Amino acid sequence: MGEIALPQDVISKTNIIDEVYGDCLADKSYENMKDRAILAPLNKDVNLINCELIDRLPGEEKVYFSFDSIKDMSEGTLQFTTEFLNSIDIADLPPHKLKLKKNTIIMLLRNLDVSEGLCNGTRLIVTELCNNIIIAKILTGEHFGKAVHIPRITLDSSKGKLGCTMQRHQFPVTPAFAMTVHKSQGQTFQFVGVDLRVPVFMHACLYRRIDVLDSNW
Repeated sequence: MGEIALPQDVISKTNIIDEVYGDCLADKSYENMKDRAILAPLNKDVNLINCELIDRLPGEEKVYFSFDSIKDMSEGTLQFTTEFLNSIDIADLPPHKLKLKKNTIIMLLRNLDVSEGLCNGTRLIVTELCNNIIIAKILTGEHFGKAVHIPRITLDSSKGKLGCTMQRHQFPVTPAFAMTVHKSQGQTFQFVGVDLRVPVFMHACLYRRIDVLDSNW
């Protein structure tokens, strides 16, 4: 499939972080970030963008480390070092090293309590970081503005290339200033930046993402 040229009026000449979030950071209007997002094809690019945005937030950073293991170890199961398990970075698990600050936008990666609005994909803003609990406010849906407590849980990975299920005990969230095009499914934003430094071959997927925007991007 050939490359598709984008219209010049949708191509930003400035840093994508400044373009999407610059005014919110300058004005400290952090809750206004709920209607914005940066989309990228690859998880590694998403992680870099999220790390830079967290660095730009004022305040002290808190780091949470996961405990990783292999589920149902058996005699025939390959042996993996703790360091190797810690290094695994896949979209359906939170990072081993979870770095957050107050006012970080996060996304839930599992259903915790659907009746209370804590569903996979729910976006929240961090209000307080405790040792064993993250306190945050829901940013979407009928539970908008509700304060919730998020505990650590044990999450199972898909088997994938490991050939076995990995378990990660961690807060079931990931920073969500930026997200993959795939992870944005079901989300609606007012303002979006799309990082296309890496070609997006799933053009239909990209068009579908753009189609759900309310007006501006």
